[in-house]
Amino acid sequence: MHYNTLGPLEVSCFTLGTWSFAGGGIWGDREKKESVRMVHAAMDKGINLIDTAEGYGDGVSESVLGEALERRRDKVLLASKFMPQRISRPEDIRTVLEESLKRLRTDYIDLYQQHWPFTDASFTQAEAEGVISRLLEEGKIRHFGVCNFGPANLAESSLPVISDQIGYSLLFRAIEFEMLPFLREKKLGVLTYSALMQGLLSGRYSSPEEFPVGRKRTRHFSTENPNARHGEAGHEELVFRTIAALKKIADEAGLSLPHCGIGWVLAQPGISSVIIGSGNEKQLADNLRYVEEDLPADVVDRLTRESQELKNAMGPNADLWQGDSRIR
Repeated sequence: MHYNTLGPLEVSCFTLGTWSFAGGGIWGDREKKESVRMVHAAMDKGINLIDTAEGYGDGVSESVLGEALERRRDKVLLASKFMPQRISRPEDIRTVLEESLKRLRTDYIDLYQQHWPFTDASFTQAEAEGVISRLLEEGKIRHFGVCNFGPANLAESSLPVISDQIGYSLLFRAIEFEMLPFLREKKLGVLTYSALMQGLLSGRYSSPEEFPVGRKRTRHFSTENPNARHGEAGHEELVFRTIAALKKIADEAGLSLPHCGIGWVLAQPGISSVIIGSGNEKQLADNLRYVEEDLPADVVDRLTRESQELKNAMGPNADLWQGDSRIR
């Protein structure tokens, strides 16, 4: 396992993502015992950062993770998030954090992240961060990070932010237009999610009809899908044409499509850690093998070229789910 810096932290280049632990309509049924085993397997392989959120299954993901980390809490860096939608006044952040701590069976969180910018709040970012500052002083939070913040959003922050968690994959390269250069310049830690684009780069799907309906919420898909709210036409034909082209490159290189998807993100400069979610221990083991062998430079270049048309079509909006971007 390779390790990178995330502000003052040393983190594994893979982060275990636990959204899928929540199961439900997006991820389907999940066995809690399987999720617990997966946490232990990840730690045994050297993963030292695990990411969750109170919004994942209304706390289910945090509860499962808390059980998995019992008696092993001190061996891992724990990251969680609060959802702005649950915050009607700054003091609510403390309440939400205390609920997370209880579910996670811990008295502190190493990296507490604001899941999205406040867009309709009656208070300012600075007022919210006043509460966060006190939680840092009390030791209930060790470090503060953000998710889905662009340069303008970050400019509103009055606290030292050590990281930004953002969506990034061969099928969603919006952050390359402005956000990633900015984050590199400011030397902020970068955590990336959806490297396999919620399974689109798993190699299992060759048409929109095959993809699980519950995941057809991103701007890749038409708003004919009732789960989508972005108000755009989507790019379904181009998405699956791109997937086919990427798979051809993978096949010719003797690699799997997931290896190419994860390896390509790992190969990009300025990325601190790639958040990887897995459905079971076997998938986790497969994903972990991809860190052991860097993609050849010519494969990285070919993958970049083949995904350029989709990058241009989707544009610089780094919000996967809304046409009216919350990320500025």
